[in-house]
Amino acid sequence: MEFAAAEFKLQAPRADGKTEKEHYAVVADSPFMVGAKDEAADEVVAAAASLECPEDLVYIWDIFSSMQLGRQNSGYGPMRLSETDLYSWQLNHRFSLSVFEVDVIRSLESAYMTWYSEFEEQRTKK
Repeated sequence: MEFAAAEFKLQAPRADGKTEKEHYAVVADSPFMVGAKDEAADEVVAAAASLECPEDLVYIWDIFSSMQLGRQNSGYGPMRLSETDLYSWQLNHRFSLSVFEVDVIRSLESAYMTWYSEFEEQRTKK
């Protein structure tokens, strides 16, 4: 779940609409920023790079990411993925999820909703 938490943080949009990951990529790729990079940015990028998704679970992360694309929004924020969402995804992709895979997706979902709640709380405090 550490990998997922780091990914959620890096995918968070900033005030300009770009994600943390996009900002760090620009800094890392810019020839004008050599030697002038923010140490905090370096630490975040290094920490995120060190937290790789376990190889055996990459496909479940991909499934979860795919399900995120169809996530509904209530107007107050994203809604949890429902059993119907899981079932529909399986039908559309002609892929049957095992109990283990559903449990991992549920854990990722809980981590995402926790992250989103904290993200919104910080965003609205500003």
